[in-house]
Amino acid sequence: MKRKLAVLVMLILATLTLLGVTTDGVLTIAVEKDARSLDPIVVGDNASFQMYIQVFDPLVSVTPNLEIVPSLATWETEDSQTWVFHIREGIKFHNGDLLTADDVVYTFKTVMDPATSSPNFENLKIINSIEKLDHYTVKIVLQYPFAAFLERVFTQPIVNAKVREADPTAYGLKPIGTGPFVVEKWEKNNQLVLIRNENYWMKYPNLAKVIMKPIPEHSVALVNLESGDVDMVMSVLPDDFDRIRKNQKLELQIVPALNYYYLAFNVANTPVSDINVRKAIYMGVDMNAIVKAVLGEAGVRAQSSLSPSSWAYNKEVEKYALTYNPTEAIKLLKEAGYANGFEITIYTPQDTYRRKIAELMQIQLAAIGIKARVESLEWASYLPLIDVGKCSMYMMGWNWLTDPDGLIYDIHHSQIDAWKTGASSYNGTRFYSEVVDKALEDARKISDPAQRKILYGTVQDVIFSNYVHIPLFHRVSMTAINKRVKGYVTNAIEYTFLCTPETNVWVEN
Repeated sequence: MKRKLAVLVMLILATLTLLGVTTDGVLTIAVEKDARSLDPIVVGDNASFQMYIQVFDPLVSVTPNLEIVPSLATWETEDSQTWVFHIREGIKFHNGDLLTADDVVYTFKTVMDPATSSPNFENLKIINSIEKLDHYTVKIVLQYPFAAFLERVFTQPIVNAKVREADPTAYGLKPIGTGPFVVEKWEKNNQLVLIRNENYWMKYPNLAKVIMKPIPEHSVALVNLESGDVDMVMSVLPDDFDRIRKNQKLELQIVPALNYYYLAFNVANTPVSDINVRKAIYMGVDMNAIVKAVLGEAGVRAQSSLSPSSWAYNKEVEKYALTYNPTEAIKLLKEAGYANGFEITIYTPQDTYRRKIAELMQIQLAAIGIKARVESLEWASYLPLIDVGKCSMYMMGWNWLTDPDGLIYDIHHSQIDAWKTGASSYNGTRFYSEVVDKALEDARKISDPAQRKILYGTVQDVIFSNYVHIPLFHRVSMTAINKRVKGYVTNAIEYTFLCTPETNVWVEN
């Protein structure tokens, strides 16, 4: 068998050579944030996902056109409530273990165990039961029919049950997956080094090595790109667009994206527990001007968690957008009992966009008597503070696929158990609304888009009339890339796919 595989690899390499494709390239990528962990069971944030998705595969995948397609498994369902997954036979983990139904069942059950405190618990708690039918077949029964379930399946890569069970902590540092790349070493806050999985089941990866380097400063990342120290930068400032376009060695890829960036209030904390204070903060900053100044053509001002391009967008929510009015803001603060203002911290990740927005907010809030301090933290330290409820004002961003449930449920549905324990969750606002929860749950149980749109409209109405969020912007998906990198396609969900059925990135010598 090994001899046949070796011959097959040699034939593939010979064919690629004739086509001019290299298979010895090293790709270095600058990312905004480092992963918190490489274990897809315990983390689900975008920064971590970008890294561990190179190491793991989910049961299903997503094409550049956002179509759900089989990956580790095919599926069948007659009623969108009972799902049967047929795992491809012969797929091996990096250590040679065969992928079986046991690994799938273990992955999902571990996430679904509240004791795990997995952020993906909310995604999968819709599952009523999961069972192994045979060595390569798994049946999942949901609590109710849910047409968008496959999008949830995509967010959960499959782990090696035996290896992870033996040492979960070590697994988060150097995991064993089935994906196109193997972890060689991970130096936290410095670099993640991946090498090619020579026995990848899907296809032979063209890249011999991938290095992912956290560089939160956009200007530093761009200098590294220009010097050739990195080959790709996943986020650039609009002020640098022309600079990149004028560089004959570089390419700028820009596509519309599905995302939402926002300032959230933890309404359990004073003084932002008072709606008048939240409205005063909103009116005390010229957010339209700030977003335009900071993002330029890299994004547009948001009015809701859903973008206007979404079929579920509620245009009526735009009436809750407050215009810049410092005089009225000061009046609201006096009515709330804060005539002399107060001190507060705006928490933000280290990416330049949100940090700059926070700094401009800080200047404008000072004019209405609010002394704001900007605390910009690296990702692994940032999220736990939100989880335990320390952040009264914090900035977040979210990507989703095509169905609004992938965004709007996670960030707006109450997560009371997580709020009580400080466990990882996607909603740190502590805003509880029975109306919101019911609308989100009902929208999962029906398939008629018209009915679902009404329910999602209700959710948007409640959230934004209560000023739980100040919508910031919808950003375009962009990649600045050295032209010697071939085959990479920027996608609307901002995920870095290097070796998929549709792509196989390589580097020109």
